[in-house]
Amino acid sequence: MSLPQRPKGNADKYLKLEPDTHAEGVLLGKPSFFYRRFENGKYEYADEHEAGFAFRFQLNFIQREQDKDGNFKLTPKVFENGGPFYDKLQEFSSSYDVEKTWVKITRKGSGKDTRYDFMPLPDHKVTEAEAEVLNKAELHQLRGIGGAGFKSFEEAQDDAFL
Repeated sequence: MSLPQRPKGNADKYLKLEPDTHAEGVLLGKPSFFYRRFENGKYEYADEHEAGFAFRFQLNFIQREQDKDGNFKLTPKVFENGGPFYDKLQEFSSSYDVEKTWVKITRKGSGKDTRYDFMPLPDHKVTEAEAEVLNKAELHQLRGIGGAGFKSFEEAQDDAFL
């Protein structure tokens, strides 16, 4: 008897960066908010602030990746981070149209010394061809309150996130 491959978990849907690496892409949709703490060897979640829980958010990130042949593909990922990053993102949104600006998200350090930062890539505006692909991108369902309840960017435009 030949058995099919075991289905993979959700790990591939999250943007994972190794120390001192970066990813380029576009943040899309509406953020979701929640609170998390690490207790007794596992994460615990809450929808509102409780003592010991830290603010977290998730957004869909359409990652621009180059394959071995030099072709680019756009892959939906979930980007998760905390309050300081979200504060910078809010400030960024006052000067840029977040959903039409390519950004570079960078990870520095490791363990408890890990820091994430981002910067706009203003020389690379979303082209018409890319916008067409982004409009059809299947976004991930996000954790927490206020999360994305839509299937694509087109459906989310009425709830533009910032």
